[in-house]
Amino acid sequence: MEKNNRVIIEDGVRLHHVKIQISGNDNTIIIGRNCSIQDTIFAMEEDHNSVTLGAGTTTTGGVVFSAIEGSKIIVGNDGMISRDVWFFTGDGHGM
Repeated sequence: MEKNNRVIIEDGVRLHHVKIQISGNDNTIIIGRNCSIQDTIFAMEEDHNSVTLGAGTTTTGGVVFSAIEGSKIIVGNDGMISRDVWFFTGDGHGM
């Protein structure tokens, strides 16, 4: 049973067709204020992963954030991520 997973969505965030998949414990997703996130997948496997999107970040669709094996993905403030960009912290072969 998964526990201690958190999704933090700050003020002014717009989400459209967002999917969140978390398998493991102590994982965190933070979406900073005034982000506009569209057609995006957040996926985490195993424990102690995090994805942080800074304030004002935008995605335009087909974006994937996949954190595994205790890793972090950090996008700074006002990040502009174009269509079909995938961020992976592993090679798909878990421990």
